[in-house]
Amino acid sequence: MILCRTATAAYVHDEDYATAVTLLKTLVYLAGEIPNFERLILDYLRGISDKYDLLLAAYLEAVDKEIDNRATSIFHNNYLKAWYAAKNAITVYEKLKAMGRRSHEIPKKKNLWFNLIKQKASQMEFSLHSGKK
Repeated sequence: MILCRTATAAYVHDEDYATAVTLLKTLVYLAGEIPNFERLILDYLRGISDKYDLLLAAYLEAVDKEIDNRATSIFHNNYLKAWYAAKNAITVYEKLKAMGRRSHEIPKKKNLWFNLIKQKASQMEFSLHSGKK
């Protein structure tokens, strides 16, 4: 009951959608652990949770753009300096990581790739229906 109230408060009052979605996912997980829990309700909860996950990614991206646009209003003094330093550090980190991924110092990238394909074979499967026989 507390989990539901906290999730509702996060969603309705605090507009903290990331926390609300995380708590919903926790609720779905816990419901799935209850023996003989109504399968239809669980499927419904999972479906809603999946859709909110999809929405959350786009929402966080939009909010992050707003933070970038309003950084000088949101952050002051040392926090603004830290914001720009952290943002720059992430950019540098991503460039260095991309450079590292292209490096020939990492042995057997092809083996790693194909081993992952084997490990995740069931997740890689999909069907395509063309409508013809």
